[in-house]
Amino acid sequence: MRIKIVFIFTALTVLISQELFSQNVNGSTEHLKDIVEKRESFQYGEMANKSIDEGDFKMALEYFDKAINLYPSAGFYIKRGRLKAELEDLGGAIQDFTLAIDFSPYYDHSKESLAYQFAVQSDMEAYFYRGRLYLRKNRLSLAIKDFTKSIDLYPTSEAYRLRGHTNILAKSHLEAISDYSKAMELDPGNPVDLFYRGLSYFAISKFEETCNDFNELSVYSLGEENDAIVSGIMHEFCR
Repeated sequence: MRIKIVFIFTALTVLISQELFSQNVNGSTEHLKDIVEKRESFQYGEMANKSIDEGDFKMALEYFDKAINLYPSAGFYIKRGRLKAELEDLGGAIQDFTLAIDFSPYYDHSKESLAYQFAVQSDMEAYFYRGRLYLRKNRLSLAIKDFTKSIDLYPTSEAYRLRGHTNILAKSHLEAISDYSKAMELDPGNPVDLFYRGLSYFAISKFEETCNDFNELSVYSLGEENDAIVSGIMHEFCR
């Protein structure tokens, strides 16, 4: 009886060992496949970048497609989205930026990890670029939402500036003034922010503030048309 029990136990041990070995081999195979596909994906990404440098945007799109099919990543979606936007495929670009935002596998990492920081950076860029396209399509409320999300993740002068432009178009002049002021804190002395903040003040009849901003523009040239606007307003309201 004891011999039979030992035999059965030995047989079970062999079966379990075989199962574990099979799982280990399968797991190793999948891991190796993942590494190979990731490497090939990045190679396609490099080929896409090279094609962009050479001006062959159609080929670059094909390479980004192959890279994403092999190993999708937020970075590739953003790059392909920017290329589509350059080629005036705004709908396709918005879709890619949305895919980049939805592709956030790293947020379960600690906030100090590089993976988490990369996810934040990717989302910040995707919201920013999608916001620019919504602005171009005059979808102002969506643009403001995306610029706000981008700023919440990582504030930049350009995001504040573009949200300011959007707020001007939405006739939200107080919000625009706040945005241009924030942009100037991050990028001091930028004449574009002074110009549009001055116009925002002018829109709500705050002429003294307008004149203060436009006086600072006297050492800059914003182009013939904008210089004429500044000159005309100062002539009428800043004596």
